[in-house]
Amino acid sequence: MRFLYVVIFLSTMVLAQAAPQKPATQTMPSKSDPQGYSPEMFEDGKVKSDLGHPPAYTPPPDAASHPKVPEDLAAIVKAQFGPDFEIALGKNTGFKYVKPAADTWISFLTADLDGDGVEDAIIVARSSKPMKGQTDFHYTVIDPYFTYYGYGDPKVTATLNSEDPSSNFIVLIIHGAGAEGWRAAVPKSKFAVVNLPFDTLSITHVAPKKKSAPIAAVSLDATDAAGSVIYWDGKKYRWRDVGAGGI
Repeated sequence: MRFLYVVIFLSTMVLAQAAPQKPATQTMPSKSDPQGYSPEMFEDGKVKSDLGHPPAYTPPPDAASHPKVPEDLAAIVKAQFGPDFEIALGKNTGFKYVKPAADTWISFLTADLDGDGVEDAIIVARSSKPMKGQTDFHYTVIDPYFTYYGYGDPKVTATLNSEDPSSNFIVLIIHGAGAEGWRAAVPKSKFAVVNLPFDTLSITHVAPKKKSAPIAAVSLDATDAAGSVIYWDGKKYRWRDVGAGGI
């Protein structure tokens, strides 16, 4: 008899465990039933929440590495250097299926390059005829890179890279004058620098001579080399290989 009772008890336990359990129901908190929440959390009987519609994440702009190009810069370039120059807003590799490195490309910078306390402008541009407007627009074409190697006559070297879309960039430099700086109608001086080797530009500082105070310079950053700089020595722009002698 005891065995029979045991069998019945075990059978009852098995059936109880096998029976589906009805899930407990839970109502959403509301103004009438806050369930521990503060009444201020409810509006029109619903929970105040923006979790269902989170705003899209927008990364902050990196102003230091991507300076904004002024809206009037194209007009300034045309007025100061002529219609044959246009701002290079991106780096064209020359190959249809190669994406340019737009995230690192810099086409506009400012700094006091000649040390007179007035802001100067550095602008990356293109032109197939950089020598053409020198007389009419009063700028000077220079080639400090080839000058360093003993071949610096721009009349000969200015068009050496004109057919290469990845290298035919011209760095325009405007030495500012007066309160308007590089925006002055008549700047202190203007240069079109040809044949500079770079993938992007930045501002750095160099010592022109040993034990001399550092001055602002344009860093010619390259992806496959140590890079180089150009700087104003008081009379002209000079090119220096960073890998050869540091800065």
